[in-house]
Amino acid sequence: MKDYDKSNFFLLCSANSILLFYTLTYVVAHELLSLQMMWKTHNAKPKFTMRYFSITIILFTIPVFGQQTLPIWLDSTEIKRELTWSGSGQIHSSHLGSDVSRTILFGGFISDEMKDNSFKLLRSNGMNRTGAILSSDLVYTDYTINLFKKKQYGLVVLAGYQNYFAVSYSSDLFKLLANGNAELDGSIDLTNTRFFQIGHQKLGFGVLDKKSRSTFSVSLVNSAGFQTIDLVNGVFSQNANKDTTDVLLIGSYAGNSLGGFSNGLGAALDIDMRIPVLIGKNKILIQLTAQNVGFVRYNRASFQYDVDTNYRYTGFTLNQIQNFSQNEAFSLADTLNLVRQSGGQTLWLPGFLQVAKIVDRNSTNLFQSFFGLNVFTQIIYLPQAFAGVHWQPNRTFAAGFHGSYGGLGGARLGLYADVLLGQFRIGFSSQDLLGTLTNSGYGQSLLFRLVWQQK
Repeated sequence: MKDYDKSNFFLLCSANSILLFYTLTYVVAHELLSLQMMWKTHNAKPKFTMRYFSITIILFTIPVFGQQTLPIWLDSTEIKRELTWSGSGQIHSSHLGSDVSRTILFGGFISDEMKDNSFKLLRSNGMNRTGAILSSDLVYTDYTINLFKKKQYGLVVLAGYQNYFAVSYSSDLFKLLANGNAELDGSIDLTNTRFFQIGHQKLGFGVLDKKSRSTFSVSLVNSAGFQTIDLVNGVFSQNANKDTTDVLLIGSYAGNSLGGFSNGLGAALDIDMRIPVLIGKNKILIQLTAQNVGFVRYNRASFQYDVDTNYRYTGFTLNQIQNFSQNEAFSLADTLNLVRQSGGQTLWLPGFLQVAKIVDRNSTNLFQSFFGLNVFTQIIYLPQAFAGVHWQPNRTFAAGFHGSYGGLGGARLGLYADVLLGQFRIGFSSQDLLGTLTNSGYGQSLLFRLVWQQK
């Protein structure tokens, strides 16, 4: 069997297996005509591929560095103003190897060996997860301003961007989409298949506690759109001759079909609390973080399809399936009794929550530990625990090593370094050291932070 082009790895299916997923995503293709029917044959090249999406990832992660699994340090030196440019970009999976994600990001071919390795790590009991998270934030804090005419309070101004994408699926569904239904034996359980994607921007103002350097901000949120699929129950089965298929689908698909910059407005909270904790004779600093905890109210261009059907078909060809949207004599939506419901919708943002021990940059210790737990308030993302060691030979340079487990995948190892250059501090890191340097690991990530302080 020859290698498959990367853009067709997840889309290469036979006619029967395409109709399974097409049953649920027919309305997606109908609403997003620019995708021009993503289910294509082996030699076709869809206009929208993971490579183009990955270019967007790279563009937005050039200025990015996030706090996930990384030590946020506290510098107690007195300052007047501070500007921090930070964020993160990552693609991570519970079973896709780093060689696959590297191919998705930078192009090339996904071989049978790479595909088979991904199959070996699929969880037969439980759900598999794959996702990408992009975030970029600009935070300005001013210690010279006295808010509410009180010296203890300063000003916070922030702006940010986040794009969150995640999908969960059974091992059988992944194999069906990758190999088609030729080797399908029996039925496939599609229950709890989920897809979630949302992008938003924010602009906010808040209060700075000058003593603890804690902040509290409220932001106006803007979003161009979203897409969600929630398959509460589903079964796909076919007979031995592969000519008759039964599909049971109970779930929903929702989204926003308008283009443009703004289709929804909302609000979000960002909180950064620094709490000193005394353990024996040692004092440590605990950080409680909440980012993008809020909601978006989308306009009337939002829609939802509820699917509750049992559908049997025989003998459809690949061309017939691909031409459903162009065939006026046949409506899959009508056949499945899908009714579009339009109107405004409210969606919770995938907020980020973290509790962690942070690093004291004024400490004279050569080594410091850091650890914590974080989670996105979205069901596909599992809680992620992390821990690491911070090495600081002098005030100018610091580096560290950290590991984590959870999130959108499993175990990860990372490395970071930051350096002080006059009024600037710059740091680089990756949460996927093995995935970046070798074919081990299950993801790619790039993190960056730039801090300017006026003293």
